[in-house]
Amino acid sequence: MISAIFLLLFMAPILIYISEFGLGVWSDHTKWAEMGSAFSGIYSPFIAFLAFLILIGQAKSQGAMNKHIFDQSYIKDVREDLNFYLEKLDKNLNESIYPEGTVRDILRQYSITHEEDLRTERCRVITQQFVQKNRKILDIWVAMYPLLIGLGVNKHHPYELSYTGSVLKISTVLSMESCIALDKVYYSSNVKIKKSDLIFWED
Repeated sequence: MISAIFLLLFMAPILIYISEFGLGVWSDHTKWAEMGSAFSGIYSPFIAFLAFLILIGQAKSQGAMNKHIFDQSYIKDVREDLNFYLEKLDKNLNESIYPEGTVRDILRQYSITHEEDLRTERCRVITQQFVQKNRKILDIWVAMYPLLIGLGVNKHHPYELSYTGSVLKISTVLSMESCIALDKVYYSSNVKIKKSDLIFWED
């Protein structure tokens, strides 16, 4: 339908000119000049407008392509950084530096600690002791948050898919229990953090 309308509008000046003045192979140069002048005046703005629309389309297409390339590059870099941090964090959590077991075993007590207890003076002292002994673990956990937030704030594909996949991968590799415990350590050690800021500890 659009193509038919466009073709009709394009042909209308020619049809009107033919109906009014006729069309033929004239021997009179003046008639050729008059016809050329008429068509030039009619079609020059039309062709210029058409070229403008094509340029706009090309600009939009190039912009979409540039955005796609940027998105893919950004997501790739974020996932590589997350994989690096995740590997280091998993290794550190499995270290046996306590008589009771690994760092992961010690963290389990946080997974069962209630929210109202996490910021009591006693719990904060215990948390600070844990953080001092395992500074790298909390640093890595905190460093992962901006990367996840960067994916999560974009509510469209492919960011949303990458965010969901990254969260699932982290909770699978570390275990959801460990992720919740790390969130609670982060919450207990930093009073500026609100529970709503956390990703894994939701209830």
